[in-house]
Amino acid sequence: MFRYVVNIYGIGLMKVLLVSVQLVGICIYGIKNFKNDLEFMSRTKLYSWINIVWLFASGIAIVGVIVKLMTTMDLFYYNRKAIPSWAIGSNLN
Repeated sequence: MFRYVVNIYGIGLMKVLLVSVQLVGICIYGIKNFKNDLEFMSRTKLYSWINIVWLFASGIAIVGVIVKLMTTMDLFYYNRKAIPSWAIGSNLN
């Protein structure tokens, strides 16, 4: 089921890695600065539990998805031809 969702809906490994880089960027920039920027742009006060979600829950979810993708990755086929392993997740398939 997971492999079907990844293959059909296009949640490739490169997209997951891009999101993880963005998460690291938020941690480097600072969660307080990021929250202040979002409050400024939306002109609303954000709840404090959002910090926990950004830092911990999303990080754990991304690591879980990366581990699941790496451990269950098989050869994908298109028109009965195997896609090379370097092309899987790079949006070239």
